[in-house]
Amino acid sequence: MSELMDKIDRIEAEGVLPRLGLNGIDVWPLLRVRLIQKTKRTDSLRIREIFSVCRILLNEIVQVVRDLLTLQFLRKSESPTVVFFSHPGCLAKYHRSWYDRYCDPIVDELLSHGMRSEILEYSASTVFKSPTALPRRSVNLPLIFAKVISWPIAMWTKFWRKAELDRIDSLIEEGGIAEFISAAELNKLSAFVLFAKWVLVMRLRLLRCKVGFVCCYYSSSAMAFVAACRTLGVPVYDIQHGVQGQEHVAYHQWVFPDDRSYETLPTGFWCWDNESANCLKQWCTEARGEKVVVGGNVWIEYLFNQLERDDPFYAPSARRRVLISLQPLAQPLRPLLITAIMDSAVDIEWVVRMHPVMTASQVDMIVATLKKVIDEGRLIVQSDEHTPLPLVLPTVSLHVTEFSSVVLESASIGLPSVVLDEKGLMLYRHLTPLGLVYYAGSSSELSRLMDICKPYSDMSPRSGLTESAVRQILLELN
Repeated sequence: MSELMDKIDRIEAEGVLPRLGLNGIDVWPLLRVRLIQKTKRTDSLRIREIFSVCRILLNEIVQVVRDLLTLQFLRKSESPTVVFFSHPGCLAKYHRSWYDRYCDPIVDELLSHGMRSEILEYSASTVFKSPTALPRRSVNLPLIFAKVISWPIAMWTKFWRKAELDRIDSLIEEGGIAEFISAAELNKLSAFVLFAKWVLVMRLRLLRCKVGFVCCYYSSSAMAFVAACRTLGVPVYDIQHGVQGQEHVAYHQWVFPDDRSYETLPTGFWCWDNESANCLKQWCTEARGEKVVVGGNVWIEYLFNQLERDDPFYAPSARRRVLISLQPLAQPLRPLLITAIMDSAVDIEWVVRMHPVMTASQVDMIVATLKKVIDEGRLIVQSDEHTPLPLVLPTVSLHVTEFSSVVLESASIGLPSVVLDEKGLMLYRHLTPLGLVYYAGSSSELSRLMDICKPYSDMSPRSGLTESAVRQILLELN
């Protein structure tokens, strides 16, 4: 990762690519965030998922027809609105209802301040889930429309601005990042972001958007939302969802040409803690209108406030429960972890937590591998449709992962984590002196670290950061 960051720093120091535009959109932010490598789904959709997709699309078509017949798309909101731009991957189940981990907690706080809010949903993953209780209006069809009408512009640029595309390809090659993206892909991306921006501008105007929130601002649709907010002069905040520091391509030090910010970057960042905020404050400046707010992990605070403490799941126990948070990697469950599970003491209960975007074939493989321990009643397999993760964390004695950002959530309640990848040791080095992060390179080291496990006793209190952060944002708007 450090090699990639060095390439980014070198390209920004040279200042050529960061100054280029394509189809009216700055090239560099689109290019840079594409350096974030993500695991792609390789298995085919199952029958249940196909029906889910069809149902979602049908509901969207019905919604659009209803809006056309009632002229809803021409009606302006009666009062200013706080708009959230979210996707199904942000949903989690609690008490048989679906909640948006990042939006709903802030929505509730906004309601207490008399603010109206609306969630615009777009598809950013292959995760198909039920809608939440709160209103969510899909913008998938408008974004598909933007995609279609962007094709002629991309084709025009391809043939009539070929020299410019060749120059961008040359600069990408010189920067050593040609394996990630090409000028042809940038051409299509920038054309889509341009049209998606104007589609969303029209929607935000009707909603009388006062402030915008987005999670994972670096998808092309989310960047279009950010650009739409900026076009209307509306502040837009990115809500922290994981590691947010110098080792993450989207949050690593940005160098702005002519000290001008990019229209696809948020004007503000909602952080979980001071450590994350300090990383962003190294390059965010109020002179460019950028703000960094420490609002806490809203999902944790939200759940602690609503927790039903008489649930047997949260009762103090003499057993030591170890949580394994898996990631959508090529090898999500490494051999040393399998060995440690099989050889563990009988008083240890393992909870294996699947990542929301892990493929069905990966899940089946893991269940088959651990079947013996599952049958013995010493291991529980959980998905995000089970008990929400923040409510599982306080009941466990130790957290184990490759390098998942669940480490940060664990640390926020004083729960130690063991990372199995050296990358995790680098990402969370500030937590090592505090005894909140350990490294295990073998099954014997992991077994030895089990000795730091202590039986679960009680839940941790909430911090109240969310309320103060919302008040701060609303105060700046008034």
